[in-house]
Amino acid sequence: MFDPSSFSIGVLSGLGGTAILAGLFKDFLARRVEGWFNVSEMKREIIGRTQIEHRRTQLAEFYGPLYAYLKSSETIFNFWIHGKLSGINENIKARFREANEEMVHLIRTKIHLIDEPEFPPEMMNFVSSIAIWNMYTSKQDGLPEEIAHLPGVEFPKEFRDYIFNNTERLKRTLDQLYEKYAVK
Repeated sequence: MFDPSSFSIGVLSGLGGTAILAGLFKDFLARRVEGWFNVSEMKREIIGRTQIEHRRTQLAEFYGPLYAYLKSSETIFNFWIHGKLSGINENIKARFREANEEMVHLIRTKIHLIDEPEFPPEMMNFVSSIAIWNMYTSKQDGLPEEIAHLPGVEFPKEFRDYIFNNTERLKRTLDQLYEKYAVK
């Protein structure tokens, strides 16, 4: 015989069990989705930190020092080239030779910090030009006229522009990364 109360209890028990299973499945799914988002957020944070650290290193160890050498030499060079510092000519040349050697050392030891996959021609021209200038000015007053204007001997303004542009671009990029990853 059919017992409606037993049937009702059975149906309710089945529904209750299904509801419990559905609730457990929902919790399990929510934890998995939340975990996935946490992993994605962690990956995003790690990538952001890595990008920030790389750009900081580029600026601190490579582009920044080259930028500072070039910027700090501009005024002295302009005075010197227009004959305003003739009384200390040898000191000026010695200072430029020293700064040139320090910049070449940075290029040789920190070349892994450039953005380009290959050695930029602006740097190659700078290294060549500086080697010639330093050799001549350490032995005599300056470059002989017949050599001074040969291609690759004059100071490559493209190098200065390359360093200025890349340094300023990296500074902007770093600021954007700080903003994007809420770091300062």
